[in-house]
Amino acid sequence: MDGKRLIRLLHQELASVHQTDRAGVTNLKFVTTNHGRQVRGSPSIDHSLSTGVSAQATAKTLSGWSGEIRGEIAVKLSLAALPLRTRPDFETSRALCGLAQNSAHSESASRGQPTFAAQATANLLLPVIPAHHACHYRTTHKNSPSRKARLFVRLCYTNIDKLWRYTMKEKILFGGYTRRVGQGIYEATLDTEQAVIDEPQAFIKVGQPTYLALSQNQVLYTVTKEGEEGGLSAYDLSGGTPRLINRVTSAGAPPAYVAVDEDRQLVYGANYHKGQVQVYRILANGGLELASVVNHVGSGPRPEQDSAHVHFTDLAPDHRLVVCDLGIDELVTYDVSPSGDLAKVASYRTEAGYGPRHLVFNPNGQIAYLLGELSSKVQVLAYHPDGHFSLITTYSLIPDDYTDFNGSAAIRISRDGKFLYASNRGHNSLTVFAVTADGRDLNLIQRISSEGDFPRDFNLDPTEKFLVCANQNTDNTTLYRRNTATGLLTKIQQDINTPESVCVLFLPTR
Repeated sequence: MDGKRLIRLLHQELASVHQTDRAGVTNLKFVTTNHGRQVRGSPSIDHSLSTGVSAQATAKTLSGWSGEIRGEIAVKLSLAALPLRTRPDFETSRALCGLAQNSAHSESASRGQPTFAAQATANLLLPVIPAHHACHYRTTHKNSPSRKARLFVRLCYTNIDKLWRYTMKEKILFGGYTRRVGQGIYEATLDTEQAVIDEPQAFIKVGQPTYLALSQNQVLYTVTKEGEEGGLSAYDLSGGTPRLINRVTSAGAPPAYVAVDEDRQLVYGANYHKGQVQVYRILANGGLELASVVNHVGSGPRPEQDSAHVHFTDLAPDHRLVVCDLGIDELVTYDVSPSGDLAKVASYRTEAGYGPRHLVFNPNGQIAYLLGELSSKVQVLAYHPDGHFSLITTYSLIPDDYTDFNGSAAIRISRDGKFLYASNRGHNSLTVFAVTADGRDLNLIQRISSEGDFPRDFNLDPTEKFLVCANQNTDNTTLYRRNTATGLLTKIQQDINTPESVCVLFLPTR
């Protein structure tokens, strides 16, 4: 019996326990009902779960209520949050573990009587527990709702350790050059419980995969170079082993940046050497085809600005496309049609020689932070409804007395918008700022060594309790623990072997 059929049968049996409670549940979504009363002081369902909330969000809310979940409301929630088709993400898995423990304690307190909270938990856990346990549930307890519920508790309880161990491990992909010793894309695992990254292994052998992006359908889009041609490759990762879908290349250098537009099913490439914004259409099988190209023209005052050099192509909160052009000192905003055609909306010009490289937005959607590679600065910008940017203030990323070469590279912001991070190649450091509540001001709180040469990219892990930084020239990566309250970094592991790595991408837990 295949996994999908098993899950379907399990759900049908669970639904048969309380068939009347299926009303209002469609397409794996929870639809609010008239159960608006409070349960032992917990917030009402209507206030906690809005219409259309996902099963994983439901799980998190359930875990927050813990032992306060009772009766028909828990049943309604358990049926709404149908078995997850993929493994829960990190935070959801933690929530499920907590709910499983609370369910087991609740059953114990009720002298072995089944609890609906246990049913809710097991319903969500079934896809990630061993198949023979799930089959045992189906065959042995087919006609006994009470025994089913008790087995649900046991399923939860016996698999808590397994689920915890699974969620403690996060997969990382390292993309990079293949000029010296690099073989392509490497894969490693961050064990967040032990706070250690294992030895990276070659994952995909491909030329010059210097930037990576992953779609919601588990398709990896990577920069690619084959001989004298460059472009993008698409790999299906849904089966665990990467499978090449297709490549789209043309004469000349490949892009330097790649981003996915899920809503329009497009992929954007920033071609530094050609000075182009490249738009690719995602095909039904996840592969790519070129949809449109926009050429930038111009130059700047520095030697590195001999022509247009597009370095970043990604979406603003309003789903316009924002493009950083290092060569012409411009930040350009485009409207994007469903077919991938671009229409220029606005252009922001930095100070001469600034070299805009990458951009991140504050979670409020109204403030952005523009990293200048050539100037080693970050500009705080206001983003306006019509798509244009305006300058608020500027900060240096390196000490005032540092006079040797530096080229700032990557910039990231924490999900809560409280801390901003940037890397410096040459000064070989990470700069950390605290962000004010309105996002308009930054306060320098730390500069810390990258423990290698040329830290071109870094990333926060899904829990944001760790930061991983790759040093290009010394072929090594450094792991830091991140204090989520203060934003400060502490080095905990260095000299992780990552040949020529210049991109760090965490894969979602599956």
